Amino acid sequence: MSLELTEFKTGLGSGKHQKESLAWTKGMTEWLPLSDPFWDKYEIRIHPEVDPPSPQKPGFGKWKNKLTDVQGKMAEAKEKVSNAAPSMDALKEKASSFTPSLDSMKNKLSDTLEEINAIKPIFNENGFAISDIEMEISIPPSITVIIDNQANNVDGLNKSVESFGELTKIQQMIIGTIRKISELQGVVSKSGHRVGEIEIQMGLPPSIVVHLPPV
Repeated sequence: MSLELTEFKTGLGSGKHQKESLAWTKGMTEWLPLSDPFWDKYEIRIHPEVDPPSPQKPGFGKWKNKLTDVQGKMAEAKEKVSNAAPSMDALKEKASSFTPSLDSMKNKLSDTLEEINAIKPIFNENGFAISDIEMEISIPPSITVIIDNQANNVDGLNKSVESFGELTKIQQMIIGTIRKISELQGVVSKSGHRVGEIEIQMGLPPSIVVHLPPV
């Protein structure tokens, strides 16, 4: 048999006993302590009252389910991003593949300087001096030749080129740029300037910077 907690409270309501004792109102006329072996003998147990579940507000369960779905989707998206993101080692390896090697830069610089030095004599004898050469270590690397236009003797340069022989692509680019830029001399001289230094950058894309100092 079993007793509900309500029946237990009924026995305590008289005030004659403490919580350590119990009265069974169904057929029993005496009070027995809870520790009395009588209860175990007849397999009588006291069952506590269970509070009924509190009613949920309308729509709460629906929003709770939606929140759970959103959290699950966010966790799934985070996992996908984590799997798709390249590791630091992979990024380093990819970056190194784009970075020019020292050997390739040495070879490029050596070949370019050799080609430029070969045409220095015809520049010097016609008033075009190579004042500086710059190398930019980039992707791809580039070389800039800075030519000081001292005399603007394009006619003399053309004659020297004819007797020089076959030109390389780099030599053709430098000489062709000087020819075109020198044509600006007639325009800039009207405003009191002259074609001064010519910076020819051999890279991707190529670029030209012309200095027009006052006369």
